[in-house]
Amino acid sequence: MLGGGNPVSGNNPTGTGSSINYVGNHAYANSGAITVENSADAGTTLLKFSLGNSYIMADIHIFNNQASALDDFIHVKIDGQLIVKARYQNANELHQDQPLKVLIPPFSQFEIKASTSGATPEFTAVLTGRVY
Repeated sequence: MLGGGNPVSGNNPTGTGSSINYVGNHAYANSGAITVENSADAGTTLLKFSLGNSYIMADIHIFNNQASALDDFIHVKIDGQLIVKARYQNANELHQDQPLKVLIPPFSQFEIKASTSGATPEFTAVLTGRVY
């Protein structure tokens, strides 16, 4: 059916990437597996997107494939301002603190970064939420 909805073009509406996707009044984002930096500060971007005139009540889950007890660092920013700066001493601590619940305001830039100490594991971020 032509003209029956948003075109499926250069982006992947059901796959992975750093942007936000909408289905009705729900939003989601899946980063896919990303190898992160060995750093306590900068971090590697897992998700990054801008919102329009609506806000999202979001649940965020972050996973990694790290089997050792290295430190994990998670930074969540809105408009460049740090709203979550967390250090977990192992993957079990990281998973016990989830989901992270965040209100993402309208017209804002949202970003999740992750890093680790001493290795370069793969991390994934999954965001689901309700759009208002």
